[in-house]
Amino acid sequence: MFEGAFTLRINETSYNVQPASLFASNKAARDILSDVSNSVTKLYHDLRLNQYTMYRERELEKQLAFLRESAQPLNELHHQLANKAIRRLKWLVKFYI
Repeated sequence: MFEGAFTLRINETSYNVQPASLFASNKAARDILSDVSNSVTKLYHDLRLNQYTMYRERELEKQLAFLRESAQPLNELHHQLANKAIRRLKWLVKFYI
């Protein structure tokens, strides 16, 4: 699994990874999985993924608020046009039936 170098892409950044020598030894599968778990936890902490996730959430919330504000006038216009259409339909039904 960790025999050769590979590229890891996280948070729009690419990292060239050289596997540590501990993965090349003849450890038991349980020990290797434990080492992988510890490495992933350390990587998660070192790359500050929690901070990145919170940053992205804030950015998306800002975008959503902007879109809601932009859509508000259109929603009001939609309701006005719908009410006008209902009034006209009632007028047509009243005079032509």
